[in-house]
Formats: sequence, C-alpha cells, structure tokens
Amino acid sequence: MRNLELIPRKVAGMNIWAATAWPRGSFGSQKTNEVKPLWTACARYRQRFTTVKRICPGLFWSAIAQSIARVPSVTLRQTTCCFTLLWTLEAGVLAPINPLTSPKALIKHELLGWARNRAKVTVEDAAKSANVDPNTLERWEAGDDAPTISQLRSLAGKYHFPLAVFYLSEPPTDFAPLRDFRRLPDAIDRTISAELALHIRDAYQRRELALELHEDLGEPVRPFPLSATLKDSPEVVGEEVRRFFGVTDADQRKAARDDRAFDFWRRKLEEKEILVFVVGGPHNIVDMNEMRGFAIARKEIPVIVVNGRDHSQGGKCYTLLHELTHIMLGESALTNGDGGTAEEQGIERFCDRAAGAALMPRDLMLSFNQVKSAGERRWTDDELRLMASAIGVSREAFLLRLVSMRRASWEFYMERRMRFQNEFDAAAAAKALAPKKEVKIPRSIQLMSWNGRGYTRLVLRSYYENRITLNDVSSYLGAKLKHIPALERVVFHAGG
Repeated sequence: MRNLELIPRKVAGMNIWAATAWPRGSFGSQKTNEVKPLWTACARYRQRFTTVKRICPGLFWSAIAQSIARVPSVTLRQTTCCFTLLWTLEAGVLAPINPLTSPKALIKHELLGWARNRAKVTVEDAAKSANVDPNTLERWEAGDDAPTISQLRSLAGKYHFPLAVFYLSEPPTDFAPLRDFRRLPDAIDRTISAELALHIRDAYQRRELALELHEDLGEPVRPFPLSATLKDSPEVVGEEVRRFFGVTDADQRKAARDDRAFDFWRRKLEEKEILVFVVGGPHNIVDMNEMRGFAIARKEIPVIVVNGRDHSQGGKCYTLLHELTHIMLGESALTNGDGGTAEEQGIERFCDRAAGAALMPRDLMLSFNQVKSAGERRWTDDELRLMASAIGVSREAFLLRLVSMRRASWEFYMERRMRFQNEFDAAAAAKALAPKKEVKIPRSIQLMSWNGRGYTRLVLRSYYENRITLNDVSSYLGAKLKHIPALERVVFHAGG
C-alpha cells in the first residue's frame, strides 16, 4: 500500500483523510474512533479481493463497495469516502481512464435507473453524458449490458451522485418526497426538473450533515416547538410566529428602511435552528414558475429553501413565512404560489393567510391611516407600493392582506395579481435582453446568501473545534479555500 500521506486530500469532489496520520479528530464529520474500524475493514477487504482485482477489476470494486456497506452502523457518506480513498490508492483518479479499455462496472442495473429517475435526467441527456446512444443506456438500465467504469463515472457526475452509490446492493433510502402543491399550466406536467431535484437532494443532505455536526460538537438539537392545524385561526398562528421569533413592528420597519427585510426575517428563523438556503448563482437555475420555495418539515432542524430568482425583498419574505407555515403544519412541501387540487388549494390559502398575519399583523396594518379609515375599495398602485415598502412586503402580499381585513375585494385582488405577474414577466424579459452588466458581488457575500449564516457558522465552528478539516469546510460550503477567510469575516465580524 502506498503511503497515504502522499494522496491528495480532495479527490473527485470527495474529502478523504490520510489514514496513517489521522489528523484532527475525524473522517468527514464522523469521530475518529468510529471510523478507524471502518478503515481497518476496508484495508482487510482490499487485501482479500486482490486476486479478484487481477482477474476482473469491475467485480473487485463491486465487492469492495458492498463489503464496506455491510459494516455495522456505517453511513452512506462513510461508504462513499472510504470507497473514494480506495479508488485513489488502486487506480489514481487523477490519471485519465481510456473509455475503450476501462473494465465493465459490475453493478446492480436497478441502481442506474433509480439514480437517473431520482436526478430527473432524461434518457437522452444521460446517454449524451456517457457518450453513447439512448438505446445503449436503456440496455444498461435493463441489465442487458453494463457501462464501463469510465462511463459510470460520467453518469455519476451527470446525476450528481457519488460513484460508490452505484456499487451498493440496493438503492439507498435517502428522503421522503416533498408534497407537490404547485399549480402549473395544462401544457406542463408536474415532473420536477433535474435542477430542482438536485436542490431538493442537496437540502436534505445538508440537513443530515448539520445534525451530524451538532452531534460531533456535543450540542443537543432543540426540537422546533411551533405547530399548527388547518382548524387554527391564521391570525392566531401569525401572532404566535411573531411572539416566538421576537419580531417587533419597530424592528420590521427599520429593516424595511434599510432594504434588508428578507435578511431580517431570515436571521430570526436561523436563530431558532431553522436552516434557510437560497437557490442562486448562474448554475442549476430554477424558474420561478416551477418553484418559489420548498420546506422540509422536521422537528429537528427544519429547512426552508427560497428561490433567489425572486429579486424582491418582500416576495422572498412572503415565501419564507409561507414555507414556515408548512413546517408548522408538519408538511414537507414544494410550492410555486398556488395549490393543485382543491385540498391543496385550501392548505395553500391557510399558509398564505398565516404568512400574511405574521408579516402584517392587524395593528401594524391599522397604523396606516388609509387602511384604518377605509372600507372595501380599490387601491392605486402608488398607495400599495408606499405602504408595502414601509414594512418590507410586496404589493401583492399587502393587497391580499387587505382582502383578509375586508379592505379590498377578492375580484380586485385577482385583477391586480394578473397585472403584477405581467409586470414581473416583462421585467424578466427586459433583463434577459438587456446588455449584461458585470456587477461584482464579493464571493463571500454570495456564499453567505446561498448557505445562510446558521449553516455557515455551524460548519466553521466545527472546523474551529477540530471536528472537520479545511477541505471539509470547502466542500460543505461550496467554497474555494481562498474565499474562506473573507467568508469568515462576513459571517462573524462584519455585522454578520
């Protein structure tokens, strides 16, 4: 066995520990004393299957991966990391593999179809990534043939799955699907895109990682205490939200004046151990018509993901509180602003009303003289814009709240809602056609926006406590090593 200290710490996107040194406490975020037996078993399996490797390399990797997975209490992430390290030792993943001479990957063909369906990738796109025709890919998934190891690595990259997953004996149980509350045009089916599937899977994985990091730090995770039912009054639910998160009218108005309404509410939720992520950046973009946000409703570390394509502070705030209500209902949900079935529309209306009551409590609304003295009437855009911006919400959300307070009719709201949507679509189209202006946002600010302070601070604290390596930090936050010092300053020091 080659000296492990000479092996790069980061290989093919996976973080690996130098096994001879066992520096600073952990493999990934798992404690050293839990992982040493696993690595010892891996080394034993490697020696046991040496003869098999000479005869049939594909069978060697299949036997290694399945043997690792049978070690008691081993996690999928541990299996992946150990498998990656063994791959490095045997083949040197930095060396190119010739697709024509690469051995066949002896895997369960069911895993190929499972991974592609989970990633929401079409047969045509998957085949293109492996440089084969669609019929060949379908034969692999049917078990009539198998990809080479090189082709399998291409598929793993396309599906955003670790290579080791394909060598398991059966598909892993990763997470329960989100309930789909979206209402889409008739021409569009309810199948989610590959980009959205990736963000959903990534949110689940980061939540699991957060749980492990808290455990390694010896920090008990407090269950989220708020709950609601559809029989509850949305007004009471909204009041409970403001009271629990310590939101005052004065603080909300100040955040709106400073143009940081979303950041204000996001901080409040993160302080109560709710992870809030934003889908942003130039890659894996999700259209607003497909998803405004989604929620993972768990008692320990619930998760909310907001689509960063909504550039308005008020719009993101409303999505944030809407998804929070789904968590209180105990319903992991995927939404785009409307419900599908009659039952789903009823749930969505409840979440809308509760979000409106939390963002715009009755007393705060009546602080506007126009609202206090008004009956049901039509409102001008200037009136809506002035009052909505004063408390950090959108015109549409403010108008919907007026409907619930009998200051506007439902018909008027639906009429204006169509206008708001047309304005949004026109602005998006104009932006797409306009010359691209390079706006340099510091990478540290972008990373904090996408990952949130809560998750970023947890990862950095785990590094400070010697539970993970700097390379782990880089992987968990999607940050290059050179950006981590600036990210640290933003999150902990510069008003973060």
